[in-house]
Amino acid sequence: MLLICKLISRLPSVVLYAMGGALGWVVYLLSPSYRRHFDGNWALFADWKTGQAMPTQQTRRPGVPLTLSTERQAAIREAGRQILELPRVWLRSPEENYRLIQKVKGWEQMERARANGDGVMLLTPHMGCFELIGVYVSAHMPMTCLFRPARQAFTRELMQSGRERSGIRLAPANLSGVRTLMRALNNREVIGILPDQTPQVGEGQWAAFFGRSAWSMTLAARLSAVSGVTTLLTWCERLPRGEGYCLHFIPLSPLKGSTPERVQQINAAVEQLVAEHPAQYLWGYNRYKRPRGAPPPPVS
Repeated sequence: MLLICKLISRLPSVVLYAMGGALGWVVYLLSPSYRRHFDGNWALFADWKTGQAMPTQQTRRPGVPLTLSTERQAAIREAGRQILELPRVWLRSPEENYRLIQKVKGWEQMERARANGDGVMLLTPHMGCFELIGVYVSAHMPMTCLFRPARQAFTRELMQSGRERSGIRLAPANLSGVRTLMRALNNREVIGILPDQTPQVGEGQWAAFFGRSAWSMTLAARLSAVSGVTTLLTWCERLPRGEGYCLHFIPLSPLKGSTPERVQQINAAVEQLVAEHPAQYLWGYNRYKRPRGAPPPPVS
């Protein structure tokens, strides 16, 4: 398996892009459970979208009409591309990965926060090539990421070694890891959290996400209330035809209120970001699972 990953990691970007699009359809057609999650999540998004304003023309790819059917097919292909780009990010050198990033938008948000003496919390949804975000940020400033190990030992070791090679400090998803994140913020450093990852029991609450209750983490909401912390949304857009990536750093409207209110505000911010770029969201993720021991979701 390692040999296969090494071979994949050395393929040119244009080849990975083409192969990934085909792989997305193979996985979708051959995996009933993946297809069930994908179709269920997309159906919720489609229903939610009917009640929202359509994104502006500027968010569309040139020449591609913004229709749910077109974007759904694109999302199937993009998921395959995400699979194939992971070995490249984890196995290539940080310098090689850094050169894949062709554009950066909103970096002034990071510089402004640092100039103000703030720590920065980056909320990185399951969109685009989120593994490259740490490669870029850690090349400029210290970064610590919340890390929940993959179930498969091979993937877990590959992921961890790849991230550490890029200079990213990893914080386990437990109380010790929370303390590590707090130390980083107190030192005015950068931390990264996936806000749409399903947390464990005791670490989440039910909150609406595309019109359905999802078990949502409270950690990001609690950290956003810490004095001297700037919270940004960030994602790494996969450019067409294997031309590289564009990093986006997006300011959030000020999060206010109690922890449950902040959790819902974070979910709403992720919803809006996904609505602008639906093809690059990871729709096959089982976002609505109920962790063992969690209370039942509220009845709508």
